[in-house]
Parts: sequence; structure tokens; C-alpha cells
Amino acid sequence: MPILLRTAAENAYYMRLCLSLLQLSMLCVQLRLYLPALTFLEAALSLLRATWSPSRTWASGVRRVREWSFDAYSDAECWERMRFRKEDFPVLLREFGLENSGHADGLWRVRDKHGVVQCCFKPMELLVIFLARMASINTWSALQGWLGGKSVTAYKLAFAFVLDHIYGHFKHTVSDVNRWARDARRFSIAIKEAGVSRKLRMPHASILAYACYVPCAGAPASMCIGFIDGTFRSCARPSVGQEYVYSGYYKSHGLKFQSVIAPNGMIIDFYGPVPGRRSDSYMLDKSGFEVRMRRLNRSLGMRRGDYHVYGDPAYALSRYIMRGFKGVMNPRQAAFSRAMNALRVSVEWGFMLVVRDWRYIDCEKHLKIMLQPIGKLYWVAAILTNVKSCVMAENHDGYGNLIAQRFRCSPPSLHEYLHG
Repeated sequence: MPILLRTAAENAYYMRLCLSLLQLSMLCVQLRLYLPALTFLEAALSLLRATWSPSRTWASGVRRVREWSFDAYSDAECWERMRFRKEDFPVLLREFGLENSGHADGLWRVRDKHGVVQCCFKPMELLVIFLARMASINTWSALQGWLGGKSVTAYKLAFAFVLDHIYGHFKHTVSDVNRWARDARRFSIAIKEAGVSRKLRMPHASILAYACYVPCAGAPASMCIGFIDGTFRSCARPSVGQEYVYSGYYKSHGLKFQSVIAPNGMIIDFYGPVPGRRSDSYMLDKSGFEVRMRRLNRSLGMRRGDYHVYGDPAYALSRYIMRGFKGVMNPRQAAFSRAMNALRVSVEWGFMLVVRDWRYIDCEKHLKIMLQPIGKLYWVAAILTNVKSCVMAENHDGYGNLIAQRFRCSPPSLHEYLHG
């Protein structure tokens, strides 16, 4: 049977009360009031015994275990409920900077919004709580027993602590395409070779049209380093200002995000959120992505042609954003647009990878604009998706996800991605 405990806040309160009773007892002894001193001493000892003895929590039927152990989770549970292999957790703990709490006992102190320490967690326990919440659409009450039986409030504080930690330390890994400047040539070659391999699978007539078109219009596509698109994430209807986040196109309330997917399956540039009623072109203008692309090309000293990304027809044609032909097309234009659009679908796969593993951000009833940091949740989900791709490529299959496998372009190691 597990040992039943109170919460850390309850124990701290009882200890403070016990010390106060002991101080009153000593004061009474100094005043030679021995009977009240004995009464205060007995009350303090009784309270001390109650504090150190097992007890039930205020939530009926919930048990608190004294010792939490990661060994209790099987590899199948880790993969199903936290989306990582069990052997990958020590690496994640180290690379996320959660391994060392800075305290002698090795525990992390989790504070509330007022800065008061409410509970203590082992480093691995924090990581398990965070990943289990991100990968599940269940309520905290449903996860409570599986996580170890502490109070729901404690788990919420732990989740917010890790969320802020990852967002604050690793937001830069997905916010600027310039981090990938040294890989630009490798990305462009991977996309070009994927387009050639697709051309070889076309019908004979399309092959001739595409081959005739590549010399004149295929050259700009040979400098493509990724695919850009926006996504809409539904949320619960806000009680105030619902018209600002309502999308007439999607017939739902929500927020929009913009991402650029590289051929190695990584999200290399991310922006958001913006109100759901805004268009992709508005989001592109506000994101400053073209400014970052200009800086990338200048840093690489590009003179003949510029690196660019490929988007759907909703984007305006510019120096750093290419799109397929619109309207009536001749056979060569149609063949080129067909080939590039078939590769552009990989950006949709990138959005799929985010919501496939981190289902918490895909349940609109859980996402409330006035109560939760939806933007921060999706940012961290994008970071976790990249992290998983690196881990899977480094330790398991060599590619990490189906996008990298499609383009045969591997992501970097986890340490290089997070700290490079």
C-alpha cells in the first residue's frame, strides 16, 4: 500500500504553526507560567506527530505516494502516453536543462503566481508531467492517478513551470530561419532532387513538358529551401471579443500560425498567433519573414538568384516567396505547378506532426483564450515536434519523420539543434 501524505503547502502550514506553539511555550516558561507552557508544548508535539504521520488528502479517494519512480513506467507507456521512447528521457532531461535544480536535494521548487513555493518535484517527474499533459486530451483528474497521485493544483503548477522554461530558453530555435543559413544549399538540393525523382514518375507527356520548362522556370525553383503555409487552430468561443477571432472561412473561433517546413522535416521559421479572421498574407506581412530571408541571403553573399520558399497561391509572388502559376496555364506551366505543389504538401504534413503527437492543442474545448496561453502552447508544441524529429533520427530510424524520409534529408542532432 502506498503511504498517504498531505500536500507540501499543508505540511508547511502545520510546521509554521508548530514552531509558533513552541515559541509560546518557551515564553511561558520564562514568565514561570508552567501549566500554560506544558499545554502549548503538548499541542506542538501532537501537531508535529500529525504532520509526520501519513494522512488522506482533502480530495476524497485520492492517495499520495511518498516516492515517485520513473522505473514504474514501461517503454510502451512512455511511447503511447508521452510520445518518446523510455531510453530517450535522460537525454531530453539533460538537453532541456532540467537535470540540475540547483538545490542540494535535487528537487525543483515550483512556485505559484505570488512566488510562494507550493510543491517540490524530481527533475524526471517534471518532464513526465509536462509530456503526458501535452500528449493527452484527458483532464487533469484523469491523469492524476497515472502521474503519481499528487494534487491537481500541484500538477498544473508543474506543467506551467516546464512550459515557461522551454518557451523561454528555446523559443529562438523556431523563430528565425537564419539559424539554418549553413544548411540552405543542402535544403535546395534536396528539394530539387525530390522534384526530379517525381518527374520520372510522371506520364510521358508530362515528362516532356516538364523537361522543356525546367531550363527557363526550373532555375528559380532550384533555390527553394522550404515551404510556407498558415494553419488555423480552433479554440473555445471567448466570452469577450469573439468577433476578432472568428473565421468566416473555417466557421469557427481560433488563432492562426505561420510556419516554414524544411526538407529535413524541421520547422525552421514560426510565427503567431494572429486572430483567426486574418488572412495568410496579413500574417506574412506582420511576421517579418521576408526581412529575415533578405538577411539570410545577404549573410550567404548571394549574387545570382536568391534562396526562397514556396507557398500556395494565397501568397503574393515576391523575391523570397515563390508560388505556382494561376489562371489558364500552358502545358509547361501546368507541369511545373503540379510538380511543386506535390512537394509543397509536405508543409501540411508538418502541421499534422504537431497535432498528432501533442493532442492537447488539438482539443478546442481545452483551449480558452482568456484562461490559457494558447500561443505559447503551440510554440512549445512546435519545439517538441522538432525535438522528437532529432531524437528519432539520431537514435532510431535516421530520418525522424516522413518529411525527411520523403526528401532524404536528415535533421541535426538534438544537442546541435537546441544549443548550436
